[in-house]
Amino acid sequence: MPASPFQARHAAWVSYSRAPQADPRVAIERYIRAKMALSAQRPDASRVFANELLHGAPVVKTLLCTELRELVLAKAAVVDGWIAQGRMAPVDSVHLFFTIWAATQTYADFAVQVNAVLGHPNLSAPDHARATEHVVTLILRGCGLLKD
Repeated sequence: MPASPFQARHAAWVSYSRAPQADPRVAIERYIRAKMALSAQRPDASRVFANELLHGAPVVKTLLCTELRELVLAKAAVVDGWIAQGRMAPVDSVHLFFTIWAATQTYADFAVQVNAVLGHPNLSAPDHARATEHVVTLILRGCGLLKD
């Protein structure tokens, strides 16, 4: 059976975090890096998706309420298991996904703003690498998965 649009969009997380025994730091870091890479490689796809949501999701609302909800709740259960095992700090597992999406998709959806503030016409490869390291570090630290 082919992957749904949401499974394809979140393939890095889906493929790595199926097993609760997965390393939470590695799983979350891979997911963030994959989402950042997707923002750099396919910014227009992210913008189209964001535009769809800003207009009330007339095309994808059913998928949001079914497939995406089920996927996020299943992956949040994995995160909750890691928390219960003391493998990461207590966080709201569902809101963790919202935070990751917001942080990673900003570089595609709000590229005009990011570029203006950075004073660049476009986000360069070094700029994107810097942003990726920032987002990874910030989220992993918030999850208690990085030591100072």
